[in-house]
Amino acid sequence: MRLTNASGAIFDFSYCMNVHPGESLDSLHSALEQRVPPIHQALAGHQPFGLGLRIADDASQELLQPGKLAALRSQLDAGNRYAFTINGFPFGQFHQGVVKENVYAPDWRTEARVQYTCRLMDILAHLLPEGAEGSISTVPVSFKPWAIDLQEQQQVIQHLAATVAH
Repeated sequence: MRLTNASGAIFDFSYCMNVHPGESLDSLHSALEQRVPPIHQALAGHQPFGLGLRIADDASQELLQPGKLAALRSQLDAGNRYAFTINGFPFGQFHQGVVKENVYAPDWRTEARVQYTCRLMDILAHLLPEGAEGSISTVPVSFKPWAIDLQEQQQVIQHLAATVAH
């Protein structure tokens, strides 16, 4: 939901869906249908409600299949909701088992992180309301105990540059 602070700046107040599974497109649709409506009603009533989506790698690939992205946009529109940010940090499972350092994998040394993040950018570009700015949160370069050598640092820089270019 859009709010204005005391100095007149407008900002989006959102509900981040990280607390719900987002490994598959079905789990995302389910959370939007079952979990989000009461929160939306309690916080924003009938006003448009901003969401931070949690879309794992598998779900991001599903969303780019014909008709899937349009269906998600329709679901958001029908509920008077909009997505302006996506959590692209957890690549895969996030709610089952011990997460710990596995949440950092794959990191920016890998092409998989680049492709996943670029898919999220494409998805968000389709979901953003007209004129809105969006964001994607992502994993920091790597997990500190996974020491990165000079060659890997160069690979990270190339991957980040390719993602920015996308």
